[in-house]
Amino acid sequence: AIELGAGAGLAGLAAAAAGADVTLTDLPENLDLLRRNAAANGLDAGVAALDWRDAAAAGLGRFDVVLAADAVFWPVLFDPLLDAMAACAAENATILLAVAHRLDRTELFFERLLDRGWTAARRARRDGACLNTDVYDLTPPPPSCDL
Repeated sequence: AIELGAGAGLAGLAAAAAGADVTLTDLPENLDLLRRNAAANGLDAGVAALDWRDAAAAGLGRFDVVLAADAVFWPVLFDPLLDAMAACAAENATILLAVAHRLDRTELFFERLLDRGWTAARRARRDGACLNTDVYDLTPPPPSCDL
């Protein structure tokens, strides 16, 4: 699994605690925090720099699970986030996006996602879950075949 824009690494570290082999990614200035959080929780997680604007060049490989949590807030980064998800996802990967609905940015993100041919399915909320937060299964468009 890979977590994009990991921040403190909560989603990825939860996956690691559940037994997943996880790589936490963020901008270089945040990598020490990710390493400290993994160590503080006794978890073995990889940590790597990843700028969404150049994800394909990062050479991190493709993953069966792609996670992103609280990563939808800068409209200028909507396309780079979708590009990074596509670049990191193996064929038939599970791509999960957790979003907090605020500032109408979530709606703008999903408009862009749909414009680009992706699909999104909201997962059911658990009882007692925050009403402004949802998790979505995302599916990228099928690869194009240019002849």
